[in-house]
Amino acid sequence: MREFAKQQHWRLAYEFVETVSGSGKKTRQQFDKLMLVASQKQFDVVLFWSL
Repeated sequence: MREFAKQQHWRLAYEFVETVSGSGKKTRQQFDKLMLVASQKQFDVVLFWSL
């Protein structure tokens, strides 16, 4: 994904890595951080490796 962003001439502002499943776990720290900076409009695009 980093290489793809580089090819597009995009600057990676943040990288969030979630190691837990969304099913069953009530708090997901990286997801919460993503939602926080998204609400502050600190980036234009979100790239996902896997949903």
